[in-house]
Amino acid sequence: MKKLLILFILLSIILTACSKKEVNNGKSVALKLNLRGSTFEEQNINSKKTANISAVGGADYSPNKSSMSINNEYYMDIELQEDNTDKLTNNSIIRKDGNFAVLVNRPVPNEVRYKMTVFNADGTYNTERNYIVGSEGTTAEILLDRGNRYTFIVYSVGSETVLPDITFANPANRTLETATVAVTNVATSNIDLMYYKWDSPIIDVPQYEINATLKHVFSRLTVSIDATATGYTLERPSSSFSQNYNNAVLKLSDASILSRTTAVTPNINYPSTNQSTLVSSPFIINAANNTNSTLTISSLKIGEISNSNPIVVSGLRVVPGTSYTLKLTVVPEDAILNNNTVRIGGQVWRRLNVGATSATPENYGQATFGAYYQHGFGSSVRSPTGGAGQREFDPNGRTAPINWNGNTSTNAATREANPSRGTNDPCPVGFRVPTLNEYNILLANTVVFDRSFTANSYNTGIRLVSKRNTAVRILFPAGGLFNAAGGTAPPYALTSRQLLGAQVMIWSSYINTNNRSANYFATNTSHRMVENEDNRSWVVRALQVRCIQGN
Repeated sequence: MKKLLILFILLSIILTACSKKEVNNGKSVALKLNLRGSTFEEQNINSKKTANISAVGGADYSPNKSSMSINNEYYMDIELQEDNTDKLTNNSIIRKDGNFAVLVNRPVPNEVRYKMTVFNADGTYNTERNYIVGSEGTTAEILLDRGNRYTFIVYSVGSETVLPDITFANPANRTLETATVAVTNVATSNIDLMYYKWDSPIIDVPQYEINATLKHVFSRLTVSIDATATGYTLERPSSSFSQNYNNAVLKLSDASILSRTTAVTPNINYPSTNQSTLVSSPFIINAANNTNSTLTISSLKIGEISNSNPIVVSGLRVVPGTSYTLKLTVVPEDAILNNNTVRIGGQVWRRLNVGATSATPENYGQATFGAYYQHGFGSSVRSPTGGAGQREFDPNGRTAPINWNGNTSTNAATREANPSRGTNDPCPVGFRVPTLNEYNILLANTVVFDRSFTANSYNTGIRLVSKRNTAVRILFPAGGLFNAAGGTAPPYALTSRQLLGAQVMIWSSYINTNNRSANYFATNTSHRMVENEDNRSWVVRALQVRCIQGN
């Protein structure tokens, strides 16, 4: 009896080994599914023409930028951006093909449910399995006949509990062409439908690996409201989004949406409040390509000012399967604040140069001219009329950036991006010498109102006018400069005033390690920011100074 038992055990072992050998001998192929993650498809990362704002109240700057007034105090810049490499997390992957970023891959979280369905080469149903991310080993292995082609479909709705089944038009004749998946509560519950399809070649190996990257079928949008320019914080707003649909029917063969039903307007969730910038939780958009959708902010409180009129951002058009951020930047309206200051593009500027005394700062005249300063000094070397200034000329000058920009970084770009008042700033308290970038922002928000240039005349200069409010103007007089004579290195000697009435020349705080400085420059034909690196003498020359609000 004991011998018979031993013989039975040996026979079982042999049969099991033979069974496994049959799989490897060509009768069956074992499938191994590797879920690589999920991807939002990227559009052209140079043009960004796939994101569009078509009907926002305000001036259109580009297909995905616009602007609108929200009340008498503020306006809002609007930009619809496609999320790309700037939004990637550390465990993301991107491949680029020319100007197109074709894959932004992110892991699917653990516990999310997904399904793989197998169809034969003739399109008939073969089998399916349900999986849970991180627990794939608990699902029964799929064995298929070798020597055939198959179509593999993988899908998920990104949920730990929900995984909709496949519906066939004729349950007695289950085919890929007649297979659909009904998805519900898309917009109200942020159901994130993802899909993958693979048409295999003839499979004639004992084990076949499928590396599936799920593509998002619906769009995703994040709303960012930035009020940094106002100096105030934002309370959590009440906002909603439409057009959006709660239900969809997916055609399994190609991931197209056969129908969308039940239009809804879900509220948008902002996790934080009382911050200068509020960012919403991402939400799903179930809408056809180029559908005109609308974001409505029914209430928005900026500091102590509550906006009771709805802010409506309409004409939002997105591409399904793509992720976007809608950037809303709140900026104070352009205005003349008082006789000394004006606000343009969210910046507050002094209306006169340092040392000027005019009571009518928009009018040409000698009283609008300011004193002349060497770069980096807090006191003048020449008065507005060219007489003696507050100190003697320094033949060596100063090149340390900290004199007019208190940011101690050794990187010029960092100092430009985060300026502070310098140790020898000539501007009144609460103001400082502007950066090159700040001048460029002023120029971007204004146009030339008029110019007046006549050699050796004080009734000269250039007047810029706000693009948003024609009553808001700022004058820069054509004061020229006091030049410096000498070679390529100090010491230098101060010469007479040059280009009076012919050129506007106003310092910025910019200076880099090569002693390259920058000033605002205007003539009767052009105006722009100019970086000067002729030689070391530029930083010892004396120009006029204008001030911007800042500490």
